[in-house]
Amino acid sequence: MTELIARYWTFAREHYQRDGKPTAEIANIHDALKPVERRYGDELAAEFGPLAFKTIRAELIKAGLARSTIS
Repeated sequence: MTELIARYWTFAREHYQRDGKPTAEIANIHDALKPVERRYGDELAAEFGPLAFKTIRAELIKAGLARSTIS
């Protein structure tokens, strides 16, 4: 997962820009990737399934992020 996260982060920083500056979306992506890296960084991306997703979603909700934005 670490490699996948790193590649996506590189893409996101380039893609989510307006007038050469990062958009607010990049902060949301960063917040979403942190618990994935922490919990599943050493696992293969192919092993990240629905249960892992639900675990991460629960962590984001517990952290106080709006459930409507992380469904």
